[in-house]
Amino acid sequence: MWDGFADHSFWIGIAVTMKRMLIGYSLSVVLGMNLGLAVSSNKFLEETVGGLLVSLQSLPSICWIPLAVLWFGLTEKAILFVVLMGSLLSHHRNRRMLRRQHQAEPRTGELVTKIDFGIFRGV
Repeated sequence: MWDGFADHSFWIGIAVTMKRMLIGYSLSVVLGMNLGLAVSSNKFLEETVGGLLVSLQSLPSICWIPLAVLWFGLTEKAILFVVLMGSLLSHHRNRRMLRRQHQAEPRTGELVTKIDFGIFRGV
């Protein structure tokens, strides 16, 4: 391990890993938010694709590795695909929930806030 620090290969590995993570996560935020917006604003897409996307979200990231290797080989694209798919669907769900919250009646949000504060007031 000390040799890795001495010849800087350890730091290079950390930098490459952080670059992959940042690129994959940034792509998943952009694509997931757009996907969530598209699905939540279109009733047909919500009824047809919404359930599939929610069910795919329960898969752990490691499940995407065989598909990534088959589709992209052992390349940088395969690694980015696994990172992207590991976080894309959670951003989709979050955006979908935000969209639904804004479409609900205004008084619903007010009621939830009052209930939450009432429950946790004594804590």
